[in-house]
Amino acid sequence: MSLPSLNGDRLPNSILILAPQGPEYQAIAKGLRPAQQDPHSRFSLQAIPAGSPALVPFLDNLGHTWQQGTKPEALLVMGVTGSLTPSHSIGQPVWVMECEPWPRKAGTGTFTGDANLSQAIAAMLAKDNNLNAPSVKGISVHQVICQASDKKALAQQSGADVVEMENVAILQFAHNQQLPVAILRVVSDSVMHDLPDLNHIYDAQGRLKAWTLALRFLRHP
Repeated sequence: MSLPSLNGDRLPNSILILAPQGPEYQAIAKGLRPAQQDPHSRFSLQAIPAGSPALVPFLDNLGHTWQQGTKPEALLVMGVTGSLTPSHSIGQPVWVMECEPWPRKAGTGTFTGDANLSQAIAAMLAKDNNLNAPSVKGISVHQVICQASDKKALAQQSGADVVEMENVAILQFAHNQQLPVAILRVVSDSVMHDLPDLNHIYDAQGRLKAWTLALRFLRHP
């Protein structure tokens, strides 16, 4: 499903960054703090719930709050993602240019990010950072994929490079709002290793349950 495309390589004047609440949001907020102190900064940051069940109604409400003059011109999704291929190791930033729900849903095709917006942001970041971020295909799932065997099976079945839980919901929202989207994520776990069981670490509002997460890692470091 194609989304509105950025016209040329000009960065929009207002770009809303969406990041899952918790450690991901906090890390991005810390890095973005100097830019946000600039009254002319084109970037603002919004924490979002993790996972589509809480995220979809949150985005609907967010769209309803936008009044004329407050709606951003583009969206930038940031956060972490799990790798489904040995080619992308922990710490690797990637541009997710294609994404589809998994399992596949009838009537829902592949969503595409905006290439011009991604290139414009990449050029801006390259001025201050050595950003080597390849373009990848992703899938959005309903729960954290913890077992290496499950990741490998997903890669074979879907042909995707990375996996997470929010991209498709955001891309669908952006399509409805007629906004271009770029998705920049960083690989947080590799396809070669198991994670502790990280399911049920979010509450019904998509908020991280910190003590539950800590206990899971204590039991399975």
